[in-house]
Amino acid sequence: MSLRQIVKDSPMPSWVPLDRAISLAQSQLGMDGDEYRHLMREEAKVAMDKLGLFYIAKKSETIKASAGGRFRKPCDYMSPLSLQLRGLDGSAQFPSGCVTPTFDPWVDGCTTCDNVSHRGTCATVNVTELKDYFEVRPKPTTGYLDLIYYAYPSDEDGRMLVPLYAYLAVSNYCEWQGLKRRQRREGYRMVPNSMVLSAKAEWNENAREAKGRKNTPNPAEMPGVAATWAVMSPSIRGLMQHRIKPLLNNI
Repeated sequence: MSLRQIVKDSPMPSWVPLDRAISLAQSQLGMDGDEYRHLMREEAKVAMDKLGLFYIAKKSETIKASAGGRFRKPCDYMSPLSLQLRGLDGSAQFPSGCVTPTFDPWVDGCTTCDNVSHRGTCATVNVTELKDYFEVRPKPTTGYLDLIYYAYPSDEDGRMLVPLYAYLAVSNYCEWQGLKRRQRREGYRMVPNSMVLSAKAEWNENAREAKGRKNTPNPAEMPGVAATWAVMSPSIRGLMQHRIKPLLNNI
């Protein structure tokens, strides 16, 4: 799916990689390493949720089994729509592979297998969703997981994107959370409350601006907005008849 398809209905066509906002926050915090980048990505997603940035796409991906019977989630993964396993091997319980037609932690039998040759030899497996992986038990050494899922907007390289108008607000939120984390670690003397409150105020200000930009219709939406307002406008004739005319009669 191209970026143009993902953002065609969004109010702003300009998007930037989410990691760019995280890098700005790291720079503001004086961080010279990437040890917290994974955590800051999660904080950036929280910021996007708080801003109401629910631009999502429906995507599919085939994932190869890795060590420990795990299948790594895509970087832009939000939630599953369907999971299907095929070609599992590595255990006596996978004589000819197994299919899980939909995501269900406790799959009861393999009643709808359609891509294995011997239905009677299908195994029942347990699929668990972890933070970064789907884990299958019993553990296969080889196999594939066909995943259909809701995804955050991403570019051709799989990097998550954020609307340009919300870029600074997302960075502010990561910076605020980073200061709170540093304060807990280093104490109030090294990171006074004034620094944390200042970062919070900056997040609040830029979040308000981003929400305003998000809710502003683009030129293509203006005719529809105008038509809605025209329908919502009160009837002046009715107002004169039911409100003002009785009032004048009582004077």
